[in-house]
Amino acid sequence: MQQGKLVPRNHDRDYFYKFMPCDTATAVLENCSLRWREPKQFNDPFDHQMSFNFSYTQEQFSSAIADEVERLVYSDDEPVFVEETGLSLMVRMLRERRDLIPKEEVLRTLREGVAESGARFQQYQDNINSLITNDLNRSRVICLSEKNDNVVMWSHYADSHSGVCIRLQCIEEIDNTLLMAKPVNYDKSFPLFPSLQEHVKHLTGEAPIDFAELLYRVPYIKHEHWRYENE
Repeated sequence: MQQGKLVPRNHDRDYFYKFMPCDTATAVLENCSLRWREPKQFNDPFDHQMSFNFSYTQEQFSSAIADEVERLVYSDDEPVFVEETGLSLMVRMLRERRDLIPKEEVLRTLREGVAESGARFQQYQDNINSLITNDLNRSRVICLSEKNDNVVMWSHYADSHSGVCIRLQCIEEIDNTLLMAKPVNYDKSFPLFPSLQEHVKHLTGEAPIDFAELLYRVPYIKHEHWRYENE
């Protein structure tokens, strides 16, 4: 009996394929279940074990924050903040006092404060990547292929061609989790963190970054050398 659309359909495929040795296939058929693995067991360093690269330096980061805060403080238009942050509160405070304090003094104090914050840039980057890694490694993953006739897949995952390839059907009526499957993106480099300007606007509260969505994209990235798997 259909329980409703509890599982969103992310594709239009009717089947996926799973390669495995015969003993694993026997256990799967006997138990009517598949093993979802810990990502730390994977042999691709891109696969759930990556870290974001920042495409800018500590100095560029500090300078961009200072420039944006200055623009917001001295703009004729009232800035619009989507959410309150430490920088948005600073901007509001400085705007209230911008006609009472010499601009040169405000900018000097601002850049000194931003420089001190920028000095913790590497720690900030490390903390973000640590949180991402810890969260991803608490997940469980099943890897499927769109192909059942790939010679390399038969060699690597089906016990050197002596194993099994099981066809798995995507059944909407039972809210099959296979409906949620999404294609892997194969790339030659680790993913970049959002751009410098996007990062700055996140910190000021003008355009917050959806870190949950950002994190959700990471599991679907693997090195281009694995492209043959068609996951």
